Amino acid sequence: MTGMDIHSTIQLLDPKRAICWTGRVWYIHAIHCWTLSALPDGRILVKTRESMDGWLISRFYSSRELFESDQRWMARLKQAVETGQIDFSRF
Repeated sequence: MTGMDIHSTIQLLDPKRAICWTGRVWYIHAIHCWTLSALPDGRILVKTRESMDGWLISRFYSSRELFESDQRWMARLKQAVETGQIDFSRF
């Protein structure tokens, strides 16, 4: 679904625990949640869950593509933290 305009709405914003949004484009609906957990060693565990539903969604976006998209998001987040673009030290 690269290059599509998605109408999205933040559903939950708790900077120290979770960010969740819903989105839609055409007849496709998406839910995406990121949960954050502080680990004893000071690192942050980030988990992501996403689902998509809608008419003919499997024709446009496969489960594999959804997984790969989430992997890219996580890699970018990791890079941003490691380069100091995001500071989790106040978590």
